[in-house]
Amino acid sequence: MVALEILLLAAHLMCMNVACGAPLVALWLEWKDRRGDAIAPQAARYLAAAAVIALLVGVVLGLVLGWLRWTPEYGEIWGVQLAGKLNMAIIELIVSGSLLIAYWIWRSWAVLPSRFGYIGRSIILLLAGTNLLYHFPPILIVASKLADRGFPATVEIPAGVITPREFRRLIVVDEIPALTVHFGLSSVAMAGIMLLGLALRRQNSDEDPRGMKRIAAWGSWSALLATGLQLVVGLWLLVTTPPDLQVQLTGSAWLPTLCLVTSLLLVMWLLRELSNVALGEPTRGGMIRAMIAMTLVIVLMTAARQLSRPTVERNVATLATTWVTPIPHGLTTAATSQSSSH
Repeated sequence: MVALEILLLAAHLMCMNVACGAPLVALWLEWKDRRGDAIAPQAARYLAAAAVIALLVGVVLGLVLGWLRWTPEYGEIWGVQLAGKLNMAIIELIVSGSLLIAYWIWRSWAVLPSRFGYIGRSIILLLAGTNLLYHFPPILIVASKLADRGFPATVEIPAGVITPREFRRLIVVDEIPALTVHFGLSSVAMAGIMLLGLALRRQNSDEDPRGMKRIAAWGSWSALLATGLQLVVGLWLLVTTPPDLQVQLTGSAWLPTLCLVTSLLLVMWLLRELSNVALGEPTRGGMIRAMIAMTLVIVLMTAARQLSRPTVERNVATLATTWVTPIPHGLTTAATSQSSSH
């Protein structure tokens, strides 16, 4: 169950990364279009379509994760403490999705470039991307910390509805600001990886190879710069992580530590592949390796974070103890009955 939850959460995060980051990268492509680049509108339209699809899939995966985690206590968090934020989040989700669809339709029209069109589309992209980034990472991180009772004892948690003022106080506690920035940079990086996917598609067509090279360069530079900044944000995140989780990630528990160390090594591989694509001749193998490396980094970092959570860590420790501890013959029946009751 833990492994399934990690994979679902990693897929959910990647989808929401694309939904949040694609509008921001497309905003930069609008600027490229304004300067006369004929390939930029096609890439921006592709990112808009990818953002809409990723948003829909991400919402479905999020509902599945909520169902897997659902307990009376977890239901109280969403039904009482964060009920107001949840209602607002649903509205903002619909608004952002509508803006992305509107942008894709606008971009699909065969219209001549104009100053009005550039400004209008830029505003739509800015609102869609920042709206998702402002509302969703903080509320989901706060909900997770409430479920794990992960807030420090010095932080007062209201028993009833959490007001907007109290919520703003909670989102600056511990590692939440660093996690939010980390998610934002990951979103830009994933949008860059999506452009590498578009470049691969164009590589197999009969279109001008120079267009493919420009798209690959845009995608690799976006992912490269965002991933490079992640190294700094990662240190900020580790420093601000609560001590009990920090020790899990830095050697106290072997599995989260192994996932974190492996993901950092893969980041080095990812930076190397992105640099080769950005600065050299983009090859099919290089772009595919960059996409694989990004996927593995997200899965392993998600695993490291999830396995260091107090509730998950206790479950893993209990399972490991069950595997390695011999069960006396006289207790076999009792152990079997207890497992069946669970």
